[in-house]
Amino acid sequence: MLNDDDEAILDALPSNRRKLFQKRTIIALTVTLGAVVFAVAFGAGFATGKARKKNDETGALSPDYDLAREAATTAMLASNIENNLRNLTFLPHIAGGERNKDLAYWIADLWRAAGLDQVEIKRYDVLLSYPKQPNHGTLARVDSNGTRLFTADLTEPIATPDENKPNVVPPFNAYSPSGKVRGDLVYVNYARVEDFEMLHKWGIDIKGKIAIARYGKLFRGDKAAMAAKAGAIGLLLYSDPADSAPKGAETYPKSWWLPTSGVQRGTLLVTDGDPLTPNYPSIKNAYRRPLDKVMNDTLPQIPVLPISAINAGQLLKDLKGQFVSNTSDWQGGLGFSYRLGPGYEDGTTVYLEVNNVLETRPIYNVIGTIVGSVEQDRYVLLGNHRDAWVFGGIDPSGGTACLMETVQGFAYMLKQGWRPRRTIKFCSWGAEEYGLIGSTEWGEEYGKIFGNRAVAYLNVDIPVEGSHRLYLTSSPLLNTVLVNATKRVSSPNSSYESLYDFWFQRNGGKAYFFTPGSGTDYSVFFQHIGIPSSDTEFSYDYDKLKISIYPAYHSVHDTFAYVKKFVDPNFHYHLTIARVWLQTAFSLSDERVLPLDCVAYANALQTYVTQLEKTVTDKLQDQNISLTALVSAVDDFAKRATSFTMPGPDASDLTVRMINDQLMQLERMFVVPEGLPGRPWYRHIVFAPSSHNVYASSKFPGIVDALFPDSPDWELVKQELSIALLTIQQASESIIQNH
Repeated sequence: MLNDDDEAILDALPSNRRKLFQKRTIIALTVTLGAVVFAVAFGAGFATGKARKKNDETGALSPDYDLAREAATTAMLASNIENNLRNLTFLPHIAGGERNKDLAYWIADLWRAAGLDQVEIKRYDVLLSYPKQPNHGTLARVDSNGTRLFTADLTEPIATPDENKPNVVPPFNAYSPSGKVRGDLVYVNYARVEDFEMLHKWGIDIKGKIAIARYGKLFRGDKAAMAAKAGAIGLLLYSDPADSAPKGAETYPKSWWLPTSGVQRGTLLVTDGDPLTPNYPSIKNAYRRPLDKVMNDTLPQIPVLPISAINAGQLLKDLKGQFVSNTSDWQGGLGFSYRLGPGYEDGTTVYLEVNNVLETRPIYNVIGTIVGSVEQDRYVLLGNHRDAWVFGGIDPSGGTACLMETVQGFAYMLKQGWRPRRTIKFCSWGAEEYGLIGSTEWGEEYGKIFGNRAVAYLNVDIPVEGSHRLYLTSSPLLNTVLVNATKRVSSPNSSYESLYDFWFQRNGGKAYFFTPGSGTDYSVFFQHIGIPSSDTEFSYDYDKLKISIYPAYHSVHDTFAYVKKFVDPNFHYHLTIARVWLQTAFSLSDERVLPLDCVAYANALQTYVTQLEKTVTDKLQDQNISLTALVSAVDDFAKRATSFTMPGPDASDLTVRMINDQLMQLERMFVVPEGLPGRPWYRHIVFAPSSHNVYASSKFPGIVDALFPDSPDWELVKQELSIALLTIQQASESIIQNH
């Protein structure tokens, strides 16, 4: 961390020298910390002996393996994660910017110094979006002559000195088109499908109007798409106090709640990856679609601008039209009774101007590799994105800080003579915030390789946004290995012995897993390629707080100080995430038989098909369509999975390889090349993001997508049922019993 003298030096330096000074300071600090960690780890290593004795034929583990594994976990320190985060959040590091590039090279240098076998920086040139400076937009209430009666302040005031840094991007929504529109304002609540249905029921026409919606419940890109589909000519987004600061609560910097001046930035892109190169990587000499076509058929069609709750209140308080009920889902927390509009009694309208620019810029992924000792062609992937809209204290820099310490845990083991059976790859992604671009481009470039060779992808995006519960999102294949990892890690809350105890008790006496939606970097691996994936985080009590995301999300206030003061002061929860990451990757990379659980997958499928029956049976019966064959296929899969026996310790290497290949490829069996109807990039027939909200998970998404438009296409419903049936049957046949 820079001291006061260093800060003074930094302020006095020209911009090009500041970066060099700062980079040297960070590296010097990291080397010093590394020496301390190595000293602790080295002593632990002598106590446990070599983790793996060299045996080129079998790669067999020594009796001290578990002790050494635990010693590696013990060598990981919360103080290292804290200092990692301090360095990562020192300056804003938006995708495509110089600071984010500098961090990529800094991480690569540290991984080389840690002793990883290979470290590569992979560049992609992708289409990004930025607010035009100095005037990125205008929002005003105007009379019939265009005279402005009120003009919004579209900046985000800083709350603490550490936010007063250069290159803080003003609030904007990436990929919003530039444009100038003027019209009556309509309040559309969260801009969900059901919200627009209610407006239609109430007789309120959105066509030609400017919509104003609050953040939450739905991905912002879907809000923009819904508003445009309803006929809106523009959209304003804001964080309502009802969703970001309870009535009477103190706000940041006195508490973690968002000030009414705070603004959430974010992308509107509803596709994944570089929009210029769908399905293919944005490498040199790649074909890129013409920009005008991309703007017409891929990017949002109406100007969208995020604003503060203060500005939203000034626009909403004078709306005419019917009141929303104070007890309804529509009433927010701005201190007055909300009306729907459209427009104002005095005939004034809203003028919205958005000035964004599209630029092709380089982004950088950092890939570090530990080569396996026996199965070099089998890969366990660990990943987190590096780019942030501003400082990214929680999202994603907390995850990057944890990934860096996880690497150090593995580096310690390498120094003790251990080497994993399978290859491990650590991935720092660029441009996730814009639409999962860094991970998607890498997945599109190497998808055929990893589709054949990857064991699993373990993601951490937001590691800690609270301390109430552990939330595990996972393919069912990984459920058991994750459970076992939580049993190996101590609880960050001293009331519980193990993390498993904490997780089990805080979830009401059950080890509950969430199913993957999207909105983070596992999407390309899981839903496009078919690699079992997971995401791990600690969070707040959703039932009590009833907020969609932590209050400072994507604002200027998501800083190191925010995390240190209000989220995880001692970084014990961050350390726990890093240790779970390490323990899970250890098992997947080093156990002779892959710890992938096909029975858990079968149980999940039976649950999902039962839920589907309850939801759609009546609707299907009206069309003489039955789910009987699908239920039977799932039951047959469950029988085969249950009878599947793992090889014993005396099994031959060939037998073990055969069984491992079946387990590893099982997730791929649920991927179909044609993809889902209307969104072919998503190819998993069991799991996909909801077609109306990429953050949410949909089970049997092809069937659900076909069933729930206003007028279902019944032939498409039959087709999707057939595809699901055939895919599950093929998955069953892939499980060979006689081994």
